[in-house]
Amino acid sequence: MAKRSASDCEKIAPETPSEAAELNNLDEYDVAAAFLADMAAREDGAALLADWTPEEEKRVRRKIDLVVLTTLFFCTLMSGTDKVVLGTAATFGLRTDLNLVGQQYSWANSMLSLGMIAMMLPQCYFAQRYNLIGKLYAANVVGYGIVMFGMSGVKDFRGLWATRFFLGVLEGGNPSLGGLLISMWWRRGEQNLRAAIIYSTLSSVVNGLLSFAMQFYNPGPIGRWRLLFVIMASWSVVTGIVALVFLPNNPTEAWWMTDREKVIAVRRLGENKTGVTSRRVKRTQIIEALCDLKTWVLWLCTCCLNLPNAGLVGFNAIIVQSLGYSVKEVTLLTIPTGVISWISALIIAFASQRTRRPVVCIVCGVLVCLAAVIMLHTIPRSNKSASLGALFLLFCYWGPNVAVGSYLIYANVAGASKKVTVFSLIQIAYCVGNLVGPQSFRTSEAPTYRSAIITMLCGYCVAIVLLATYGFLCARDNRRREALETDQVADSSVAKEWQDLTDKQNPAFRYTW
Repeated sequence: MAKRSASDCEKIAPETPSEAAELNNLDEYDVAAAFLADMAAREDGAALLADWTPEEEKRVRRKIDLVVLTTLFFCTLMSGTDKVVLGTAATFGLRTDLNLVGQQYSWANSMLSLGMIAMMLPQCYFAQRYNLIGKLYAANVVGYGIVMFGMSGVKDFRGLWATRFFLGVLEGGNPSLGGLLISMWWRRGEQNLRAAIIYSTLSSVVNGLLSFAMQFYNPGPIGRWRLLFVIMASWSVVTGIVALVFLPNNPTEAWWMTDREKVIAVRRLGENKTGVTSRRVKRTQIIEALCDLKTWVLWLCTCCLNLPNAGLVGFNAIIVQSLGYSVKEVTLLTIPTGVISWISALIIAFASQRTRRPVVCIVCGVLVCLAAVIMLHTIPRSNKSASLGALFLLFCYWGPNVAVGSYLIYANVAGASKKVTVFSLIQIAYCVGNLVGPQSFRTSEAPTYRSAIITMLCGYCVAIVLLATYGFLCARDNRRREALETDQVADSSVAKEWQDLTDKQNPAFRYTW
């Protein structure tokens, strides 16, 4: 990495009180610009902005991993557990107790996505405008728990639908907010592995172990599935409170870092050329995001990859139970699905980092899922072991899902308002896929669910074509920029890095594909 001296940062230091006020208002610049300008203006500015050693950077990165990575991991784990617990509750008598018939249970799965779509964009723009990305993320986790407490007391499908919808309202902004947090804390080369760790599917493991333990509870005043919701709710509230304490809105506000560590944490991200964040919501960046063909290619691809998501999560326990396994066995057999999903995400992350061709690695992951769908359709249900193996293999869908919905955006989208817009649009696509997916699992088609199989087959085939298209667009744009490269591109000052430019506005930007 090319080192920069303190004089580089002085290029953005305010010379007059009015200039300082302009930077502090963040009219045009990234928040990093005002922070670095403030550090440069201090008496010890030269020491704070001096070149850092590799040991210093490692120490800062370890601290970031310890605090931010750990906090985001447990918050995401809690969010995932809140969502998958409905499938286990169904095996504990939820459908019978609430008299669910027809597609009412499928709609309970879909209501979460409707709630997410309703509040995703408002939450993200509010968080950007008022610099509350970290705190709003943590507050939402506390909100999950409050809603889960309410879910434990529902009496019919209306109550279940309402609580699932409000769970989605609080869930809505967090995938996008989590993506923004990842992009502002780690370098490009560090992001894919961190994203795979944070967006783990160990929620299925936690849910399976807890559900198995619930088998030994003799229902008394409260039923098993209701007690399960109460336990999840308590955990969510505690996790969210811890996140409120430790998770800052951006690196410049981390109370657990020294000023020197904050400077290193911010400046080492300069080579990403994607910025940290900005309070100003820029209409031009929003329009650019909406007019960028790559945005919509990823949008459609995310829809296709998420068709099996909510359906498999909601119906996995039911499908396994239909193979003849007991309730206790079903709860234990939900554990491998989480492990397999997480391993698939980690493999794609490692492969992408090694090959530097994430699109190729994602396509390979989709091909594995496609093979799993074909196996699940062709293997007779009388062959319990093979059917279960095909079902487990199908949970490899999470690897491509994480890579498309996170790493490709972290690496290839710059500009605060554009990032918020693209993250929100991609998460809406995630919700659309999760909304459609459960409806393809028709109760009348159990246990083969032919419509769901056809839907997943079509989705994966279309996703492969879209991924190839995205790779082509990125490679084409890189060739065009290299052909037009000028001396101005090579002159990359710190000030330019923090001007809140989009990937299209910055001629030095290169896309990863």
